[in-house]
Amino acid sequence: MTLGGGGGAGQGDDVYGTGGAAGGGALWLRAASIEGNGRIDAEGAPGPRALSSPTASGDGAGGGGGGGLVSIASKQGLRCAEISARGGAGGTNVASVRGPGGGGGGGYVQLRGPVLSCPVQVEGGAAGLANGSNYGASPGGMGLVRQSF
Repeated sequence: MTLGGGGGAGQGDDVYGTGGAAGGGALWLRAASIEGNGRIDAEGAPGPRALSSPTASGDGAGGGGGGGLVSIASKQGLRCAEISARGGAGGTNVASVRGPGGGGGGGYVQLRGPVLSCPVQVEGGAAGLANGSNYGASPGGMGLVRQSF
């Protein structure tokens, strides 16, 4: 089990490309019971926007960070508002039709014990855009949820 991976850097031949976004963190939690209305978050960060200048046509935007890891063990039950290990959206490029970033992949959520109410989100991030199109950038893939009793 690992942290969410960082997004890939955007192309930068005019020094205006951006780095990739940070991946989601990791959380291991073990308790007899877990109850509350809070949100458990290990989401990847969104990719940074590509910069531009009057002389450069705009370099590539960075990719979104991958979703992280959430592992929770609770013998008596889990109740929360949400657990999220979504991937971050790819970076946008408003200066040109080149180089939007790809979305980060969804993370991994492992739940051991009864889940009384706690929606889980592990979707991949959306692809970035350049002038309204993704120009071949892909969204991130779906993550994984595993539950055992």
